[in-house]
Amino acid sequence: QWHMQFSNENTQFLTISFLWEEYDFSHLLNRISIIPAEIQRNIDSLLQEYEQALLGHKDFLEAQIKLLLLQILRMPEHGYVSKKPLPASERIHRSIIDKAMRVVSEEIYHKITVTDLARAASVSTSQLTALFKNYLGMTPTKYITYIRLEESKNLLSNAKMSIGEIADLLGYRSIQHFSKQFRSWHGYAPSIYLQKEDR
Repeated sequence: QWHMQFSNENTQFLTISFLWEEYDFSHLLNRISIIPAEIQRNIDSLLQEYEQALLGHKDFLEAQIKLLLLQILRMPEHGYVSKKPLPASERIHRSIIDKAMRVVSEEIYHKITVTDLARAASVSTSQLTALFKNYLGMTPTKYITYIRLEESKNLLSNAKMSIGEIADLLGYRSIQHFSKQFRSWHGYAPSIYLQKEDR
């Protein structure tokens, strides 16, 4: 699943979840990794393949993700990796952002306002906006748009619904508004995305 996480400005996260019962990952927990060149090349390749959706890209992505996991597991315990505990204030900030992000995910098919998110996280709208800008590099409103448009891609890929039905389900006032926002964010219209998925 590709998505944005809270981070310092100019930082991006790629989160990959694995179901794995026979390996102890505890030595990798709560660590910040300085990625060596070979892993960086693998990540760059993943991003390019994901964006271009070339022939057989899903099989390629699966193989690259497995390779990435092996590379991370083989990283030395000292050298590339170092422990870095989070300050108490930062943990609180991230907890607030987590609550707000969870509300967005749970209520994506309903109207969501910044006031709703601030109330759920027990902070003021100005505090929430400042935290989102600091950790996510965007306002809460922009984040809601981002998640809504990411969900629209999932629906376009997996649901047997028209573009108009998806726009209506996600609360857009018109198919034109949805298409304009989708194109502004992704660089192409929803109809073009559908064509890519059908290849």
